[in-house]
Amino acid sequence: RDVTGVQTCALPILTAELEGESVVMITGRRNVLIPVPEERAKDLLRAQLDRLLPVAQSLGVTIALEPVPFGFLQTAREVAPFIRELRADRLGIALDCANCYFAGADPAQEVAESGELTSVVHISDTWRDRWAHTRVATAEVDFGAFASALRASQFAGTTVYELVDGDDPAPRLRTDRAALAEWGWR
Repeated sequence: RDVTGVQTCALPILTAELEGESVVMITGRRNVLIPVPEERAKDLLRAQLDRLLPVAQSLGVTIALEPVPFGFLQTAREVAPFIRELRADRLGIALDCANCYFAGADPAQEVAESGELTSVVHISDTWRDRWAHTRVATAEVDFGAFASALRASQFAGTTVYELVDGDDPAPRLRTDRAALAEWGWR
């Protein structure tokens, strides 16, 4: 069992049963008061992946690691070498442009850093000084540059419009969808 008490290996099994393609998981968080040394944190992540990957691989499910602010391995620049070091099939990156931007990275450059490892993309807007997952074109993320970088990398995976701002998404989805279509999302 993992620290939440959920059977870790159940996630790829459930994903396969639901005919999903990926399980998105964060790389982990470290307490700022008593931080686990980075190598120890990586060892803990490796141990989880050692349990998850064989199950995911046997089911054709990809584990997509999502870099998040306030964690460790906060950007694709940090996650990509970790994944490449493992040389594991069915292990990729869930690239969230809001997380990248808030963590101080350029989302378009993060696409270049993650390259062929990008298996899932999350899109939403945010500010550099206030973390959010709000509607596109209301904050500071350059979606034109991000979309261009994804096209240049020939990304063909799943994109999730991730709204976590407390507002009802229904009244704005038509307008948001039109804005996203202008940048190439269909």
